[in-house]
Formats: sequence, C-alpha cells, structure tokens
Amino acid sequence: MINAILAVDDKGGIGKDGMLPWPKCEEDLAYFKRMTDGKTVIMGSATWQSKGMPKPLPNRRNVVVTLSPEKHPGADDYIPRQGMSLTDSVNSLKDWRDIEPLFIIGGARLINAVFLMIDRFYLTRIPGDYDCDTFLPIDRIENEFHRTVVAKGHEAIFETWYRIR
Repeated sequence: MINAILAVDDKGGIGKDGMLPWPKCEEDLAYFKRMTDGKTVIMGSATWQSKGMPKPLPNRRNVVVTLSPEKHPGADDYIPRQGMSLTDSVNSLKDWRDIEPLFIIGGARLINAVFLMIDRFYLTRIPGDYDCDTFLPIDRIENEFHRTVVAKGHEAIFETWYRIR
C-alpha cells in the first residue's frame, strides 16, 4: 500500500521557497512522526534537500528519488531516475510492494507523478493562506478519494482520504 502524508494550507499549498511556509506546528510534527516512525518514507530530492529537513529522518528507511544519488548522503536507498519517468522510477524499487506501509512525503512533482499509485492520503490542514509556491492537487484528491476520518487538533485538522475504487 502506498500512502502520502503531507500538510497543506487552505489553498493546498505545501511549500514556499523550498521550506514549510507556516510556523512550526507541533501537532503536525508529532502526527507525522507517529504515522511514519519505523516505516519507509519516499521523497523527491528537493524534499530531501529542503531547509530544516533532518537528513536522514530518524528511525525510518529514507528513500530518495534522484538523478544523482551521490548528492544525497545519508539516505538508506535511492530510486534512480536516469532515463525513467518518476512513475517508472518508483516502480523500479524492487521491494516496494513488500514494504508495509510506505509513505510518500513529498514533494508535489513526485505526488503528481505517482498519483494513480497512491491508495491513501493523510492530510494535515494548517488553517490559513501562506502564499505558497508549491501545491498539491487538492481538487483531484477530493474527486478521486473519499474522506473518512477527520480529527480536529488545536492547531490543525487531520484528514484521511481513501481512494475510491
């Protein structure tokens, strides 16, 4: 099963200038850690290289989709991109089907490239508009997935979206 876990603002924004644009949200960070701890996380190279991103994320198998593995020291594994689309690259990870669960943690290009492979979205809604320059396809998520779980925190709203089959 392939999951995606990301935080978004009111307009579906996930980043600005290569960083999370909102103030630190402890609830979201704790949720992300609880959901991904001990699991495999897959990210694009821009997410790996983003400011404030621990490299590697502790107690997780960190996999980076990249053209240049040598530029990502500390990652546990790489999905090569040479001559392949992002979708083909993710499919090329030999044991991804045996890894339960697997979380794609960003960025937007990777999410869009493998959108049809994603079974579940875990979205943290951070209230407000943070003038983002990077967005998730929120309309597409809302059309192709069904929201089943909503939990309200003090700083954020946590949603679980399952693909409509």
